[in-house]
Amino acid sequence: MSDVIKMERELTSEIVSSFLRYNRLPSDQVAPLISDIHRALVGLSKSDSEPKTPAVPIRKSVTSNYVVCLECGWRGKMLKRHLSAAHALNPDKYRAEWKLPRNHLLTAPAYSERRSAVAKELGLGRRSKVKRRAVSKPSKLVRVARSAAGRTPKIASRQTRRAVSKRR
Repeated sequence: MSDVIKMERELTSEIVSSFLRYNRLPSDQVAPLISDIHRALVGLSKSDSEPKTPAVPIRKSVTSNYVVCLECGWRGKMLKRHLSAAHALNPDKYRAEWKLPRNHLLTAPAYSERRSAVAKELGLGRRSKVKRRAVSKPSKLVRVARSAAGRTPKIASRQTRRAVSKRR
């Protein structure tokens, strides 16, 4: 008899004896209790050894317009939020669980290209051709005007405060 079978039997007997010590049960229900507990323990030992099967083949999980979650088969443009909300996984744990490479995409390629095109159109990530001047502190008049709008605390000389108050 293998060690696993011995351990399953010992655990089953311990669990059943502990349960019966604190709970009353008719004698005709003891046998089903033993078999249920034993079946549960056997199921636990088998689940560890069997690899999980993905909802879709890994090669088909990334298409140009969407990516598919291997856990449940959900389709979307980005998996990161779905993984954290539905499965309590971060991308690294997800990749480790399914033995995926670090470069496995979690965002649909078409979606990434579209976002990249919009960013380039807006000029994000580019440096301007003319060197930018070092940004200095705004003038006192600007700071007073901002503070009047409720953005920053008032910092100005008496002269600028008078000038601003006369305009109002």
